[in-house]
Amino acid sequence: MNLRMLLLLTFACLSLGLAHTARAVTCLWTNALPVGATITDLTPDGKGGVVVCYASGSSVIVRYIDKNGTRKFDVGFGPASEAYADYISKKEVIVVVYMSGKFTAWSINLKTGMPSMIAGATGENYTFGPTIPTANKDSKGFFLVRHVVAADERFILRYSYK
Repeated sequence: MNLRMLLLLTFACLSLGLAHTARAVTCLWTNALPVGATITDLTPDGKGGVVVCYASGSSVIVRYIDKNGTRKFDVGFGPASEAYADYISKKEVIVVVYMSGKFTAWSINLKTGMPSMIAGATGENYTFGPTIPTANKDSKGFFLVRHVVAADERFILRYSYK
């Protein structure tokens, strides 16, 4: 390869590299979970908030955090070992909770935090939707879980793409 061609290729590669701007991310808020909590699911609400399902002791908790990072409610189910958010809308989140040897289905009102067992769920065994991993992002940002191993602490962090 001659020197002129090598210089042109180098210049082209540098130009492409400089023209590409990296996206910056900004941490918008952090929300701490209880020490020792084990997260089983994290489901964005599409408006910047998130529903977090986690186990703590012999109970599971469904926590709703709004777009500002404010905890709106914690709904506890116990004794139970795991919970998963199956569906979320503007008004409710549907969760399945493993308790008494089976999964039971619940609707939780996002405004009040009031849980109600889904009609006909008594004595039934429910499974959570498709076996596709829950996305931890929406159109404006994403969520991460920070685990401080030494203290066994977990934090939910909201990042924007800007």
